[in-house]
Amino acid sequence: MTRDEIIQRIIEYIDFQLDGHMGEVYEEPYREVLFDLFAEAYRQGLIADKSLTVSALLHTLQDKWYGDADERNIDRADFLELLLMSWHAWQYAWEQYEKKHAE
Repeated sequence: MTRDEIIQRIIEYIDFQLDGHMGEVYEEPYREVLFDLFAEAYRQGLIADKSLTVSALLHTLQDKWYGDADERNIDRADFLELLLMSWHAWQYAWEQYEKKHAE
C-alpha cells in the first residue's frame, strides 16, 4: 500500500466516523482498522522516512482539507486529533520495542 493509499483510507475512515458509520477511534472496529493502516505505514518505512509521522500526516490532511469545499474541516479536525494521539502512541511503542530488541 502506498503513502497516498494509506492517507486516502484514513480520510475515508474519518469521514465514516463523522457520518456516524463507525465508533470512536478507541473503539473496535475503528481502532483495529486504523492500527492496521499504521502498521502498514511502519512496514513500508513511511514512519522511518518521516513521510507518515504524526506531523507529516497532520500537514498532509490539513492541506487536503483546507482546500476542500465541503466545509467539513472543523468536524474532521476533532476526529483527527484523536487519531493523531493514537498514531503517536503506536509510533512510540514500536520504536521502543525495536530499540530494546536491537540491543
